[in-house]
Amino acid sequence: MADVYWVDGDVVWVDGDVVWIGEAIIVQAATHAHSVDSPTLTQKHTLAVQGATHAHSVDGATVVLHLAPADATHSHSSDNISLTQKHTLVAQGATHSQTVDNVSVNLHLAADDATHAHSVDSPTINFTIVAADATHAHSADNLVIIEHKTLVANGATHAHTADVIDLEQRRNYGVASIQAGIVQEIKNIIQDTTYGYNDILEWMNDAQEAIAGGVFIVLSDRTQVFTSPLEPLETSEDIATTTNAYADLPSDYQRDLVYILNATRDLPVNIVETFERMITGDPVLETSGDVIEAVIKGNRLYYRGIPDSSQTLTLYYFRKPDDMASYTSTGVSFSGTTISDSNDGLGVFYAGQTIDLTGSNKNRGDFEIVSVESDGSEMTVDSTTTTESAGDSITIRSRPDGLPEHLQSDALSSYVAMRYFQRKSVTNIKMGDFAKQYAQEFYDTMIDIEVSQERTRRPMRMVANG
Repeated sequence: MADVYWVDGDVVWVDGDVVWIGEAIIVQAATHAHSVDSPTLTQKHTLAVQGATHAHSVDGATVVLHLAPADATHSHSSDNISLTQKHTLVAQGATHSQTVDNVSVNLHLAADDATHAHSVDSPTINFTIVAADATHAHSADNLVIIEHKTLVANGATHAHTADVIDLEQRRNYGVASIQAGIVQEIKNIIQDTTYGYNDILEWMNDAQEAIAGGVFIVLSDRTQVFTSPLEPLETSEDIATTTNAYADLPSDYQRDLVYILNATRDLPVNIVETFERMITGDPVLETSGDVIEAVIKGNRLYYRGIPDSSQTLTLYYFRKPDDMASYTSTGVSFSGTTISDSNDGLGVFYAGQTIDLTGSNKNRGDFEIVSVESDGSEMTVDSTTTTESAGDSITIRSRPDGLPEHLQSDALSSYVAMRYFQRKSVTNIKMGDFAKQYAQEFYDTMIDIEVSQERTRRPMRMVANG
């Protein structure tokens, strides 16, 4: 082996009787020097990646070294470096580069023909976003995903950034509300572009009111039964007696008056089954005194006993379900528990409804309405919102009312489909088969609703057995 000496900054090799003098090259941070005649390094050398907390060595790598001018801070190149994932590494001499901002990635740097790879410190990525038919992947800043989800950019041919997107469990990004999902399901069933979103929403409102009011369903043995009221729609309201023997029912009354309390006297009021029985022995209902019994006829409550001064009667009954609505406005803003609209369009919603919000950068999700101003200018919700000024096009959609959540879609879509194909079968007999199919689906769903109710005040009433 040759002996090596330093002479006035030169390197001198003494190999037997032969003396070699060469110019020294110092590799930054290298522990020893190598000659200019040996640019291929077979020993370990360090590849530094920008932003890494420390570097890793690559065994057996071919490295091209660049000498730094005296005033340069540093200069390193990394040729022939591959990535085990499809992420961009900016290398010297590249014609262009693409960077992924604010996303940490589990990258592995591998030198060309290296026997193994080394990892860059501290980079991690937890989720993958795939664009359908896209030519390459998309980056995501501040992406929050509760479960494994796919964000689809349909037909995209270039990169997109998804900022601050929160995909909730069991929710598709394209259909971000219960209501819109049911509308889409009905569209898929009927395949009739004559009817738009609002047409179908109106049918859905008719469907939930019909279901809440009670429907005849036919069991497999051809027994017909009348369905029970929906428990979530049970409510109460006070009315005041008048100088007449009747008072108007609450405006939201639908069915099944179950109890009346004379709140003034703190006494129960007997509910009579029929008006005819009520007037037996007192056909003109002129008896004075406290209210002791009552009956419903039309939209009025008739009572026996006309008090000298007005008495308060508390009625317990099942109300009509609140209509679903869909409203879009650029005038919607958020502050605390208040949602405001400069266009005064919030009057289509009701206290107690659950609403889904889309289009907002800060307030996506669902809220329960506590109260709504009569002029439609604002509503109060059950949880604090993130402060946000008006400007974005925000859509508010209310959910179905009274139906069990897990059966809402089945009940409404099958009822609407049944009624749609029944009408169509008048002019096209082939549609009758579809009408029968969805009628059976609707009846099956109504049985499921009966079973799912926490309590049934009275069983389904049998009407006939054919």
